[in-house]
Amino acid sequence: GALAGAARYTPAELAADPSLERTVGNYWPYATSLFDYIRRAMPFDQPGSLADDEVYALTAYLLYLNALVDGSAVINRDTLPRVEMPARRFYVPASRRE
Repeated sequence: GALAGAARYTPAELAADPSLERTVGNYWPYATSLFDYIRRAMPFDQPGSLADDEVYALTAYLLYLNALVDGSAVINRDTLPRVEMPARRFYVPASRRE
């Protein structure tokens, strides 16, 4: 799937239409999850081989492509948790879904 470029949909729209494209910008609730995914799974042929500064750079780039930070944003361990993801307010942990 695409990581950037899709329109911002509401959770109701995403739930009603599984064909809508889910990206970092309209579906992921936490920017720190993006960092963690990149660190553990990238690159495809050598997962976990990137240095932390490379992971922060890729995370910043994807956040930028999704218009969540501007091009001059510095993303690091202090600033990353402060990035407000649009889907965050709609996220309900599995333990609270009953």
